[in-house]
Amino acid sequence: MAGTIQVPLSNSGNYNSLAAVREQLKESTNAAMYVTPDSLVKTWGLKIIEGRDFNEADVLEIDQNASKAFPNATLITKKVGERVWPGATSYVGKTLYYGTGKEARQAQVIGVIEKLQTPSAAVGDDGETSTIVPARLTGNTRTMYAIRAEPGQRDRVMRDAEQAMRNLHKGQVVTRVRTMLEDRTDRYKADNALAWMLITVSVLLLIVTASGIVGMASLWVTQRRKQIGVRRALGARKLDILRYFVTENIMITTAGISAGLLGALALNQLLVSKLELARLPAEYMIVGAILFWALGIFAVYGPAWRAASISPALATRSA
Repeated sequence: MAGTIQVPLSNSGNYNSLAAVREQLKESTNAAMYVTPDSLVKTWGLKIIEGRDFNEADVLEIDQNASKAFPNATLITKKVGERVWPGATSYVGKTLYYGTGKEARQAQVIGVIEKLQTPSAAVGDDGETSTIVPARLTGNTRTMYAIRAEPGQRDRVMRDAEQAMRNLHKGQVVTRVRTMLEDRTDRYKADNALAWMLITVSVLLLIVTASGIVGMASLWVTQRRKQIGVRRALGARKLDILRYFVTENIMITTAGISAGLLGALALNQLLVSKLELARLPAEYMIVGAILFWALGIFAVYGPAWRAASISPALATRSA
């Protein structure tokens, strides 16, 4: 168990500007600041890749109503180190400034954490810019604890912890218990809804595209009935007719896919340069191209098979 002022994925928390030197006019990055008198490293199962965790001597007692003191030590994530000291191979021992200018508060980095998400859990590297400072805060009417439970014991531990808090304060306390799963679900609820909406739209577009391919292929068959009949009369097999229509559709589909990929790359490059979004992974484009090729072949197969099954006598008969 560890006291803390905020938790990851909660969508509400404390953030600070960070700088490598006090004289900086512009922050190096903005990071979440977790405050705890205990070990969040152990409670949250964090991995320290350089340096050490806090000990009791690092913890500073701070009355928030009477003191503006600030801890002398801090833990940072790897992403914070990369942004504040670009090119450095080690961050332990460096002085980190919370804020810029004369009012900036300094702390020495004593450990580097591999990953720790921020309360907002932003997409990409911004979601991993976090720091932890050792302090026991008093003078606040609100206290938060993070508790780690063994697998299968979470619900029991939550009930026991809530009852222990009520007993300690003789029932004169308002408790609110939440799991990390609940915070995670709430954090990504909107993202999941958007993802499912996009999936639904994509599936509908695939259906419309497939229907269009079937319609066009059926039209081609109708318009070339006599041509098909003549080829059949001259000895063309069903397989030859089927191969002809499938090959024709593959050529058209390939042209469309090529144009679509070029358009997607151009649009993605524009978004990357203007909005600093991530580049479109190559595997997405490869899978998408294969999917549309398969869709094109599947959609044209029915009309092509009907064309191959046309009797030469029927196909060449005048309307």
